[in-house]
Amino acid sequence: MNFIDVYENDSGNLIDLPVAATLRVILEENPSTGYRWKVEDQSSGCLEMVSHEFYINNDHIVGAGGLVVFYFQPMKPGRCTLYLKLGRPWEGDKAITKRFRIAVFIR
Repeated sequence: MNFIDVYENDSGNLIDLPVAATLRVILEENPSTGYRWKVEDQSSGCLEMVSHEFYINNDHIVGAGGLVVFYFQPMKPGRCTLYLKLGRPWEGDKAITKRFRIAVFIR
């Protein structure tokens, strides 16, 4: 399987994604604090989130942070923008501490 990986420092960039590849968005997260990354908008229909996973940095420390990995499959060629936000869902938009945005060109 062919993966194209993007990280937090790629926010704001244009990503070239072959239609046969899977986009992996890899972000730091500490769910024990209640702050979680969530897809904010993918309304264009050119990407579909197929799964996400959390990998803890150190399994010996309670409350340790780690990495969340989102997997997106291209649905059709074109250009779209993917938005994610980091916050506590029950506190609404006032709790958003970070935003992630990439433009994706699917070829």
